[in-house]
Amino acid sequence: MPPPDGGPIIYNGMTQNQLDAAYDQNFWDNDPPETGQRSTANGDPVRARYGVERIQYGPSQFEFLDLYRTSAPHAPIMVFIHGGAWRGGSARGAAANAEMFLLAGAHFIALDFVNVLQTSPLGDLRAMVTQARRGVAWAYNNADRFGGDRKRLFISGHSSGGHLGGCVMVTDWVKDYGLPWDAVKGGVLISGMYDLYPVSLSARPPVRQLHARSRAGPERAKAPRSA
Repeated sequence: MPPPDGGPIIYNGMTQNQLDAAYDQNFWDNDPPETGQRSTANGDPVRARYGVERIQYGPSQFEFLDLYRTSAPHAPIMVFIHGGAWRGGSARGAAANAEMFLLAGAHFIALDFVNVLQTSPLGDLRAMVTQARRGVAWAYNNADRFGGDRKRLFISGHSSGGHLGGCVMVTDWVKDYGLPWDAVKGGVLISGMYDLYPVSLSARPPVRQLHARSRAGPERAKAPRSA
């Protein structure tokens, strides 16, 4: 963390420059240009080795998923939501994650979805959340199609995908999708931001602009309960 810049405390004991650094990967990552390249380099051999099906799960041009099938019958399903600062990332970049699940006897699905630079209005996180939820609902509804066990559907997400995954975890599946309240049995969310308020105070674009408009954070929702 950089030393304080002498300005006022903005949030949780941090000055503006410290808050900006806290939410800037480039401040902490020594090789940010190579990170995406490394993901692709690690993932493409997995795609070639196991095969991948590219499927459209929603009406827009952004709503596609990569499906990796395990050989185990009636297998559990893992749906992965990629990160990328809400502005980048791809299902292809998540391919390397598939292998461990396939070998363990689970299907692996990586979602693609719109990002905040492509939404209208610009910076609308709600569109990202809606598409992520729609992708998970597709996995539930189409489990029989690829030999999956819809009663063992789980999600995972990393970074901004962790935030989106948090929103997925508090979805009212009964009301919004006509699915059981416990359609998703569990989730593993890594390095996500679950309270967007401090992020909105930082210099991180475009979160400063999108927070007030979207209100799309899991901390603002209540998880559905069984009847």
